[in-house]
Amino acid sequence: MNSIYNIIILLIQLIHIIYIVLIVVSIPMLIIKEPFWVWVPVNGWLVHHIGSINKSDCPLTHLENIIRKKANKPTVNTFTESVINRIRGN
Repeated sequence: MNSIYNIIILLIQLIHIIYIVLIVVSIPMLIIKEPFWVWVPVNGWLVHHIGSINKSDCPLTHLENIIRKKANKPTVNTFTESVINRIRGN
């Protein structure tokens, strides 16, 4: 049963990585493809979202912590902490 939880945690982390990459890629794409009055406010919102979001409010981190509790693993506060724990083998 623990291996199923490990697979679910890995999938959540993969979704998190894809989400971050898409946001980072979307910033220059908006500048290239959209007019100035569209990309300035949208990029402002994206940069704000990336930089100042309350990390504990992230739904993916919250979901990962629920699964971690079921797998008797320590909970994490941020996505980065989650990846570091995976590298360490926790």
